[in-house]
Amino acid sequence: MKKSIVIAFIFSFILEYPQEKELLPQAVEAAFKINNPESKCSNYRVDNNLYNLEFNFKGHLYTSVFNKMGDWIETSEIISDIDIPKQLTIYKNIHLL
Repeated sequence: MKKSIVIAFIFSFILEYPQEKELLPQAVEAAFKINNPESKCSNYRVDNNLYNLEFNFKGHLYTSVFNKMGDWIETSEIISDIDIPKQLTIYKNIHLL
């Protein structure tokens, strides 16, 4: 019984241990600082060799995408569902059925 509890504890610890993030290439960090000198990256993820960096600017949350060489791809604002005008939500629901 004690052995199974210890094994379960170890297994749960391994599953919850955070995976190491891939480090940001220096070119990406430099490009981010040039494009967003007043902001700090709060979080990032790597998806298909593209680096998605999240940051706050004037109270709004944004994501900038860069490739490994530091070339800027796009920046978009992350908005909440409550920020979408009601007319657009109704339009989407009617036309996407």
